[in-house]
Amino acid sequence: MKTLTLSLSLPQSLQIDEHSAKELLVLALVESGRLSQSQGAQVLDMTRYELLELMGTYNIPVSRLSQSEHETERKSLSTLRKNTGFFR
Repeated sequence: MKTLTLSLSLPQSLQIDEHSAKELLVLALVESGRLSQSQGAQVLDMTRYELLELMGTYNIPVSRLSQSEHETERKSLSTLRKNTGFFR
């Protein structure tokens, strides 16, 4: 992945360290869809699972399903549960 290096000056009154500022920027890019979760994890040098946990800390949804897509997924899982006993 090609990278862009930023130098950013923030007011000290924010009381935020460089690592936290980087996390917040990456999370905003992931939430907006500009950066994938895998790319975000790579930038922050963590696993995707760790990124998902971090997203949860900030109440950022890890999935962007529409209501109809969510309902389709729910029905599929229900069918799997009934037919295979999986997901119990």
